[in-house]
Amino acid sequence: MTRCLVRGPRGSGRVASVATRPFFEFPKRRCCRIGNGELITLLGPNGSGKSTLLNCIMNLLEPQAGSIVLDGLPVGRMGHRDIAQRVVYVPQSTNVSFAYTVRDYVAMGRAPFLKMYSSPSPEDYAKVDRALDRLGVSDLAARSYNELSGGQRQLVDVARALAQDPRLILFDEPTSALDYGNQIKVLRMVKELSCEGYAIVMTTHNPDHPILLDSSVCLLDRDGCLTKGIVDEIMQEDRLEAVYQSEMVIRYVEDARRRVCMTARF
Repeated sequence: MTRCLVRGPRGSGRVASVATRPFFEFPKRRCCRIGNGELITLLGPNGSGKSTLLNCIMNLLEPQAGSIVLDGLPVGRMGHRDIAQRVVYVPQSTNVSFAYTVRDYVAMGRAPFLKMYSSPSPEDYAKVDRALDRLGVSDLAARSYNELSGGQRQLVDVARALAQDPRLILFDEPTSALDYGNQIKVLRMVKELSCEGYAIVMTTHNPDHPILLDSSVCLLDRDGCLTKGIVDEIMQEDRLEAVYQSEMVIRYVEDARRRVCMTARF
């Protein structure tokens, strides 16, 4: 079982303090847990610290207070290979200097499981091909990653994450560069992965996503205070208006058979 725990220090609500963000704040002695099959959508305005929190979970940034624990071990005491065998981070964008083919780029997701100087096995490439097929980008396998559009790169990045065969997936705005059809494809896949037992944290700027995914919600406000709860508890108009400083409307739409979050008319 994979379990990730983010908690504040005893007697304090401060959780993850890094140079780029003063602090994330929980209620005193509270923590945020994620276990197998749980899907958490992380909402918050620009600069609130969503990406920073994901980087702390990956041990790419070091908390100055509180702790992050993965499978019972503080991530700061784990090697990067050990973390990468359990967790994969899908950033908003990736810069690649060498002209790797898409298939070889996705095969890099198998690196945490390879011995030094060894190459991916046929079994590794089978995982790669299945991931490309699942994202509908098998036709891009022989193309250079650097020649792809932003949206195509984002789909390939998700394929690389799946090829890594993680237990916890951190998606940083995975739909930001996608057209509407591919947004729905990726969101549907995120939900399916959760149902298959993967633990998932997904940042997004679209407050309709947690309602569509029926996920748990972590809301980071402008002061860095993080609140976690179920959709019906967190996704309230007054909460969202305070965070986004815009008039928000949440209504049940009969034709969609669900609640929908939208902005009021300009």
